[in-house]
Amino acid sequence: MNLSEKHTYFILTLLPGKRFLLRPSVEEQRELEQLFRQMLEEYHQEHACRHLYLQSLLIRLLIRIHRIQSAAPDTIAPERSEKQQRVYSVIEYLHAHYAGKLSLEQLAGHFYISSTYLCRIFKQTTGFTLIEYLQDIRVQQARAYLRETSWKVTAIAEKTGFDTIAHFGRVFKHFTGHTPLQYRKKHQKEQRNA
Repeated sequence: MNLSEKHTYFILTLLPGKRFLLRPSVEEQRELEQLFRQMLEEYHQEHACRHLYLQSLLIRLLIRIHRIQSAAPDTIAPERSEKQQRVYSVIEYLHAHYAGKLSLEQLAGHFYISSTYLCRIFKQTTGFTLIEYLQDIRVQQARAYLRETSWKVTAIAEKTGFDTIAHFGRVFKHFTGHTPLQYRKKHQKEQRNA
């Protein structure tokens, strides 16, 4: 077994064989966020050995997730309660309708629950607010459009459910660290160099 195969085997042992819901403490969440930030910063730099350092950060992240998951497996396993089934239905709805105008009141009405209760159970189940989750879906789709199409940024903003180009730019930069145009140019440069 060569070094690369050993690394792959090691990484696979860190990943659980089934899906799970990770619920880190506030301190653990900060630690995971810091690792993600380090990975993002390193990814955007042109330092020597960047890929090797990114791999080491990924391994640290996976080890940390594995330790958090192993420490409390009973509280992390996905529940099948009615409350969580409702949240999973909301998630499916968000994925199917992210491009439209969505409001908290409309979502709550669609699922026949109060907006306060919807916000509470969504955050408890996912660890994200509804807005954070919806914005993440929209930004992921926008990233795909920026990579795979030549559409104008304004068209992409509209197709991903953002009301204004300014709001789209702010949210996109918050999630990716780049403006939409910077992201497209960076991806195009990486494609040429690959």
